[in-house]
Amino acid sequence: TENLDEFYKTFSKISTSEEHKTEITTTYNLLKKIDRGQASPDFSFKTMDGKSVALTDLKGKIVYIDVWATWCQPCLGEIPSLKKLEEELRGENIAFVSICAFDQEARWRKMVPEKDLKGIQLYCENKDDAFLTGYMITGIPRFILIDAEGKIIDADADRPSNPDLKKQLMTLLGK
Repeated sequence: TENLDEFYKTFSKISTSEEHKTEITTTYNLLKKIDRGQASPDFSFKTMDGKSVALTDLKGKIVYIDVWATWCQPCLGEIPSLKKLEEELRGENIAFVSICAFDQEARWRKMVPEKDLKGIQLYCENKDDAFLTGYMITGIPRFILIDAEGKIIDADADRPSNPDLKKQLMTLLGK
């Protein structure tokens, strides 16, 4: 929901089930941690050559994260749009980070060169990683937008195929 606080207050007033109130309060508290302006959960994942890349390494850049898997058809459907966007914004102060999760490393290692994937390609081997659980990622693709200070702009950002994303990125870049 766009207005998490309002939804939570409304639900709390009308719910008569203590079980539901407890469940919604738990979810509300988790969602507040990834609300706009909050510090993003950090990550540290490996690149194809085994180098570790952390979110903190990208401080000073706008960071657009794509969480995907090789078996995910909607994820694969976004690749052409993501590649086009990366090309159009090459040289700008933005890091495009693709995190392959919920997948086998061998499949990721094969697909990255096959699809000529650009940006920062990372592999998350643990489905219970603090970054994934911090963002409550249970379905993919998932796109996240983080500002140059490491604060969340949108924990559920637009897909690369949405023209509004390029407009938003251009505005963030001051263009």
